[in-house]
Amino acid sequence: MTGGRGEYDAARVTEVEGRELMRKRPGMYVGSTGVRGLHQLVYEVASRSVNQILAGGGGCVDVTLTRDGGIRIADDGPGIPFEAAGGVCADDGLETLLTRPETELRPGGRNTAR
Repeated sequence: MTGGRGEYDAARVTEVEGRELMRKRPGMYVGSTGVRGLHQLVYEVASRSVNQILAGGGGCVDVTLTRDGGIRIADDGPGIPFEAAGGVCADDGLETLLTRPETELRPGGRNTAR
């Protein structure tokens, strides 16, 4: 392929992982970099708490809007299983779970990293 910006070949392809994926193309993951994207992020976090309740892992979700414009979401669910033997949360797995958008924490402790 040729064009005004030079040649396009394998040398121009870069691999991006983890948080950099979302930082580079946030709209691809949350649909927007504006207010709608922020609302989507809040929805995603709150829905994890609601899923825990529906799976029998808690009974309360607390959503707080802070004075500085932030939001805090907390629940009384079981939390993240740090001691999952060989699972996503072993060793550096907590960082993986919280920073890789393709990683899922499911109710019942089934964690998946793709």
